[in-house]
Amino acid sequence: MIHLKINYEASLAILEREVEGELLSIVAVAAAAAVAAVAVAESVAVAVAVAAAAAVALAVAVEVALAVAVSVAVTVAAATAAEAAAAAVAVALSEATAAEYGQNPSRIKTLSSF
Repeated sequence: MIHLKINYEASLAILEREVEGELLSIVAVAAAAAVAAVAVAESVAVAVAVAAAAAVALAVAVEVALAVAVSVAVTVAAATAAEAAAAAVAVALSEATAAEYGQNPSRIKTLSSF
């Protein structure tokens, strides 16, 4: 009986060590999985931050492009208005000159002699 009890206790001790080893392996695997999960979470956080930065950069680029487009449109409109005003002045001067020379054709020779 004593011999069986010693064998039983020895077997039980061996089994306990094996179970402890398995538990340690499971804990090690769980720890590695946790580390991997943290790394994945950090990667996702970095990807989200990069995407947010890209979205902000795109929004700024669109805003700048709109500001430039508005500025160009205003400049073109101002240039067109100035050109139209200059054309109107030229037409008015031409009409005034034609009206003046139409009344006194002898002045044409006088002015053309300069």
